[in-house]
Amino acid sequence: MERSEENIKELRQRRNAERRKRRTRSVQRQGLFYVFCIVVLGGAYWYAENDLTPSNAYAERARVVLDEAQKTMLRESVDSIVQPLRDGDRRRLERQRVVIDELARRHVGAAPRGGALADLRILQTLIDQRVLASDQSFELQALGVVLGDVLAEHLDLAWVVVDDEYGRTRALRFGTREDVFFPITMISRRYEKNIPVDVDELYRSIESKVANLRRVRRRG
Repeated sequence: MERSEENIKELRQRRNAERRKRRTRSVQRQGLFYVFCIVVLGGAYWYAENDLTPSNAYAERARVVLDEAQKTMLRESVDSIVQPLRDGDRRRLERQRVVIDELARRHVGAAPRGGALADLRILQTLIDQRVLASDQSFELQALGVVLGDVLAEHLDLAWVVVDDEYGRTRALRFGTREDVFFPITMISRRYEKNIPVDVDELYRSIESKVANLRRVRRRG
């Protein structure tokens, strides 16, 4: 019995230590996020002050990017639980892959190859052709699933589920800790607002973040 109590105490200490580390990372990310906000909003203000045509589009694009950054920051600041995919999660991913497979065969003449870099060009073609309506959320998020498969294949990420007070969301995790990315809505949120989507750019942005995480871990 005493041994069991010691184990429970040790487990609680580890959990508390992890929460403190998570809060520290959250504070650091908040600082970076606010600096990012200042830079992006400053750019939008400069466009507006100089009466340049792209100001509205730039401001809307900036807002989407800021919303995504804030969403990630908020989810990382709470006590989220990263879990393996359940059977239902896998089935939903597979259904969405099938949707894009069918669309690609019909409109592009080639189907995604399960994580190949060439799949990015297929996604870009489907987006540029506007084969989906802005309200087709399931199909638009399916584009993000295929993007996520490419990220997982080439950046050593794994599909997981993030369960926290904001809900239960499929995501990609780097390593065995709680560094996660949310590719499923990266395309859909831009597409729904008629903001130009550059799939290569989205891929490179996650690639850069993963590279930074690797550098941090090597230093640690």
